[in-house]
Amino acid sequence: MNIDDFLAEDGAVHKFFTGYLEAMCFTDLPEEEVGSGEFRLWEMGWSQKFSEHLLLKSVEECSSFLLKAYGLIPKERMAEAGRDFWYTRQGHGCGYWEQEWDDDHGKELNDLSEEFGETGMYVGDDGLLYLE
Repeated sequence: MNIDDFLAEDGAVHKFFTGYLEAMCFTDLPEEEVGSGEFRLWEMGWSQKFSEHLLLKSVEECSSFLLKAYGLIPKERMAEAGRDFWYTRQGHGCGYWEQEWDDDHGKELNDLSEEFGETGMYVGDDGLLYLE
């Protein structure tokens, strides 16, 4: 794998990170802000409200997770894996423990996610999104 395949917009890490941010906003933004149906973080403008703190903390945690889990995740499932990292670590009703991950190291990924513990997103006084 070359660096462009790895970090490019359609690369594995980018897909994982984008999935993680989408799940974070989907679960932590007020319901009236998210709406119903398929959630489109980038089309809804929320990506413009991420604080540097949120982005750096998310990069740090996603990178730490991927250092341990990268070989366990099929390349074609990276966006889903990013979402499920957020859902699992937050204790939501979906994530790596679901049956669809059974053949793809679901138990290992679940256990790794839980090591990170829960966190939360909030809107700061400046109107930007932060992590606890």
